[in-house]
Amino acid sequence: MRVDTGLVTRWAKRLSLPVALLLLILFFRSYWFVVVPEGMDTMPEVYPPGTTCVVQRNPRHLVEGSVVFLEVEPGAAAILVRVAKVADGRVYPAVDNPRSRFAGYAKEDYPVTSVRALVLSGVTPDSGVSGTPGNR
Repeated sequence: MRVDTGLVTRWAKRLSLPVALLLLILFFRSYWFVVVPEGMDTMPEVYPPGTTCVVQRNPRHLVEGSVVFLEVEPGAAAILVRVAKVADGRVYPAVDNPRSRFAGYAKEDYPVTSVRALVLSGVTPDSGVSGTPGNR
């Protein structure tokens, strides 16, 4: 049986753009980029303000040591924290910088649904890729 390579090439060219667009749509439904806002001093050594983070939106699985954006008050901007513990559908955050103005939020626990994004990696404005072993 002979295969018409011209026909295969035409179909491959016609399908490549729609398939690429579909894959991009699926990717950006689950992942996105978030910039650590100015004044966010919870993890200045690893994720200083201005760091562009690659995040997974609405993560399904959290482990101790993961870095997340957590919405601590309804409607307020999410803060960057490390997960100290996950138990019974609750997240217990930890703030790496004890002098942070957000350190008080680490004394409470929040529902898992308050986690807005799981940080996978980040690119700092002045150096290169940063990340924490807990996320890899």
